[in-house]
Amino acid sequence: MPYVDLPSRNLRQYYVINPDYSADMSMSIKTPPPPSRDSLDPDKPILVLMHAGTSSANSFIHQFRDPRLSSALNLVCFDSRYYGRTEGPRLDHFQDLEERADELLDAIDAVVGDRPFSYLGESFVGSHCGAYIAAKRPQQVKAVILISPSWTTDPPETIDILEREWAPLASANKFGKGDGTGRIPDEAMAIARDYFFSGSNLVPDRQEGFLRQYQETHGPGEDMFKLQQLMHWFKRSEPSKEVFAAVRCPVLLLGGTLDTQVSGSDALQQWYDLFVSVPEADKRIERIVDGPHLLATTNPNIVNRFALAFLKRYNLA
Repeated sequence: MPYVDLPSRNLRQYYVINPDYSADMSMSIKTPPPPSRDSLDPDKPILVLMHAGTSSANSFIHQFRDPRLSSALNLVCFDSRYYGRTEGPRLDHFQDLEERADELLDAIDAVVGDRPFSYLGESFVGSHCGAYIAAKRPQQVKAVILISPSWTTDPPETIDILEREWAPLASANKFGKGDGTGRIPDEAMAIARDYFFSGSNLVPDRQEGFLRQYQETHGPGEDMFKLQQLMHWFKRSEPSKEVFAAVRCPVLLLGGTLDTQVSGSDALQQWYDLFVSVPEADKRIERIVDGPHLLATTNPNIVNRFALAFLKRYNLA
C-alpha cells in the first residue's frame, strides 16, 4: 500500500490514489486497505481530499466509488498524523491547524510534486487546512471546496460543554476506570453521533460505519491523547486576515440544512465573507436540504455532483 516517508516530520504517511473500494469493504482501519494506483494519471487533473479531524481516507469511500469523479480526476487522499494508517510517534505538543496544513503540504509535495491541484476538505480540520494550503500555494491550488467547514473559531460555550460534560464521559473506561476496556461509552458516542450527523437518521448503516471507525481510533487500546488533540483544535484560533486574503482561487462552500449547530448558514457566510480576494463570481454557498454535518458520508451523490460541476466550470475536471 502507498506510503510516503517524511523524515523531517518523523512520519510515514499513508495515502491513496483512486482507491478501489469493493462493495463489501467497510470503513474499518483494521482491515486490509483498498488497492490503490501507484502513480498519478498524467492526463487527469488532481483533487486532493482532506478528511475530518477524527477520521481517515475511508471517510471518502463514496467519493472514490463514484465513477463520475474517479474517471475525471486523480483523487488523492492522505491519512493525517495519528489517524487511519499513517505511522509516526506522538509529538511533544498538540498540533495547531497551520502545522497540520504544513505537514500535509510536505506529503503533497512528495506525491503531487509541482502539478496544480484542487482541494476538498471536510469539517473544520479539513477546511482550516485548506485555507492555509491555498494561501501558501496560490499558484498551485486552483480551487477549494469546503464541506461543513464549521465556525472559524468555536463559541466558548461549546468548548466548555465538551470539557465539562463530554470529556469525562468519553474517559469513563480509561485509566483503569469503569470496565477498564478504554471503550468510549454509549452516552459519549451518542453525543459524537449528534455532532457528526445532526440528529439525522439518513443512511444509518453509513453512520454506524463511521462511528465504528471512531471507536477504533479513540476507544480500546487508546488513552485520551487523540481526544485531547481534538479538544485543542476546538480551541483553534481563526486564521489571520492575511491568510484569507492570500486565497484567490474559486471557493465552493457546502453545508447541510440540518447542520445548524456546527456549520449553519451564518458559519458558511462567515467563511464566504473572509475570502475577500476571491471575486464574487468565483465563490458560492450551496445548502443541501436535510443534510447533516458529514455530507461526504451521508449525501455523497449531491456532494459529488456539486463538486464536479464546480470543477468543470473552471476546466479542472
